Amino acid sequence: MHQSLVRRNRLSMARTAFSALAVPTETATLSVEIDAREPVCVTTGARGRCRHRLSPSGSACEVLGHMISRVPPVRVVSKENRHISRRSGSKVAVMIATEQRQQLQRYLDELTQWNRNINLTRIDPGLWWSRHIDESLTLAAALDLPRAARLADVGSGCGVPGIPLAVLRPDIDIVLIESDSRKAGFLVHVAGKLGLLNVSVVPRRAEVVGHEPEHRETYDVVASRATASLPVLCELCLPLLRIGGRLAAMVTDSSTAILVGGASELCGGGSPHHLVGGIVVVNKLTATPNAYPRRPGVPARHPLDKL
Repeated sequence: MHQSLVRRNRLSMARTAFSALAVPTETATLSVEIDAREPVCVTTGARGRCRHRLSPSGSACEVLGHMISRVPPVRVVSKENRHISRRSGSKVAVMIATEQRQQLQRYLDELTQWNRNINLTRIDPGLWWSRHIDESLTLAAALDLPRAARLADVGSGCGVPGIPLAVLRPDIDIVLIESDSRKAGFLVHVAGKLGLLNVSVVPRRAEVVGHEPEHRETYDVVASRATASLPVLCELCLPLLRIGGRLAAMVTDSSTAILVGGASELCGGGSPHHLVGGIVVVNKLTATPNAYPRRPGVPARHPLDKL
């Protein structure tokens, strides 16, 4: 009975914050700060700041979770968990809640266990947080995804960037596409372990998935990290995007990648452009011809920019 009352009080505080801030549209941004020194929730929105004292038994994370489910897009701020992500000379501040940081650490713990038997990642474990987590959080901040967006992670491998994005944004639907059955098994396991209800795994090749009606031209964003060269990624990923969607490729050399545009145009995309750090974005402009993607293996052997 007491717990139920506390929960109602916390949700009431969240609703009061929204009413006072009067967030007008889906493009408004709400920042939420949890001060660890005192049980106070400070919300900042389009029309000012509100300060709400939490009861000693209250949970800041639950208030944050309720806000995240109500307002798109949301930037979550925890004063004890400020991360500065650096990639290719860029500097992007990314804020995560304590509960999210704990989930991400559990993800890395599971990755450690599975990587002993399956080659999920070749990156040195000492760099996992910066390479797997920070780069994914940088991508999330740069894309600024709207609430209820649909995102596909092509060639997900060990789950980057899909799993960290799912932790950070439980309000978006994330599909992990991975043809390796062992890696797909890990993705299913870790999504269940972390309780990520917004994640599903498709254990098939992207060339096949790109022709399936339930996937073709249905995604708002398709992301991929170092899966292939940009021309190959354009053929694999653009067929999955709706018109107006975006391909976000996390590449090693973005300055060279943006010079390749022929494959993008053939598959209905615009000219590649640099977003931030090593992230290259291609916007979907027109429907992809039915001929693409070509049968499995052909895009990698014969990239469209080489034809």
